[in-house]
Amino acid sequence: PITKDNVSLLFSDIVGFTALSGAMPADRVSAMLNRLFKKFDRLAHLHGVQKIDVVGDAYIAATNFMEEQPADHAARLARFAIDAMKAARGTPIDPADPLSPRVRLRIGLHCGAVHGGVVGAQGLKFTLLGDAVNVASRMESTSLPGRIQCSAAMAAAVADQGSGLALRRRSGGADIKGKGPMATFWVAPLRQSLGRSASCPDLLA
Repeated sequence: PITKDNVSLLFSDIVGFTALSGAMPADRVSAMLNRLFKKFDRLAHLHGVQKIDVVGDAYIAATNFMEEQPADHAARLARFAIDAMKAARGTPIDPADPLSPRVRLRIGLHCGAVHGGVVGAQGLKFTLLGDAVNVASRMESTSLPGRIQCSAAMAAAVADQGSGLALRRRSGGADIKGKGPMATFWVAPLRQSLGRSASCPDLLA
């Protein structure tokens, strides 16, 4: 078992995946996921991000968990999220169709204490546990198509670690199951700053 106090977590999923799965043969859905997640795996290696799991269309990753990355774990994972979003936009759902729409994602980020270990007696699986994992998942599920949403804790860490990314408070925040309303932030490249980007002091105001 591994317990770490300050892990950055990413959850992503494909917008409209349930409808997509019902409209396409299973082998084509599987091929699409394989093409997309191979891109994510390459990006994870490039950014020093640890892939944790794939569950259906959900991709789960972390930093500062299996490797010690205390100085830049949040910024590192946020940059990976930006590149993963770009990779999805470049991935056609059906490459045989020249008019095929591209994959659209929702991504959520959070950081906090995490416990990880192998569960079960057969078909052993490494699983992450803890409140931070649940919040990261909710950051994804309450995000919007094509957007990366993060918690205030993650936003502060991203800003402190000099990610070079834009952060903007989401108007109204998000209603997180089990938590109620939470302040959240959009993460974007500086050139797509969704309006005025937040400096660190403003970000925490």
